[in-house]
Formats: sequence, C-alpha cells, structure tokens
Amino acid sequence: MLLRECEGNADPIKSLKGGCEYYVKGVVFAEKLKRDKSLKCMPKEITLKQQEDIVVAYLKSHPNQLKVKAPKLIESALKEKFPCTK
Repeated sequence: MLLRECEGNADPIKSLKGGCEYYVKGVVFAEKLKRDKSLKCMPKEITLKQQEDIVVAYLKSHPNQLKVKAPKLIESALKEKFPCTK
C-alpha cells in the first residue's frame, strides 16, 4: 500500500528502499511525457520531498481511496494540490 510505503512502514523484504520516492518520481516523469500534460500546473521548482508530502497528506485525507493504484493516487494528489485554473 502506497501510504505504508511513504510513511516508511512497509515490509522491508517486500518493498524497495525509497519506494515512495520512486513511485512519485516515476509518476511525475510519466505525466510529463503524456500528451495531455495533466500535471502541467505543478510548479517546476517543487522538490521531490514536497511532492511526497503532498501525496502522503492526500492519502491520509482520502482513506477511502487507499486501494486505488499508486499512479492514479499520486496523479490525483498532485492535480488536487495544483489545479489548472483558466
């Protein structure tokens, strides 16, 4: 589960060290490659640690979504924090 991974409570045998970091970094990178650029409103200067903190806060405030796949959760967290307003 992504929240356990991000809070450092994951089973060390079943998870990779830095799993949360890799998940967040990978999803953000993949989103940048997508044509729809769904995270285009996220500030360019945001750090990976800030992204992780946003994801953890989102997971804690949306416990009903914890079974959703990690990439979708990360995308949802960052899009909620940095919505594009036009």
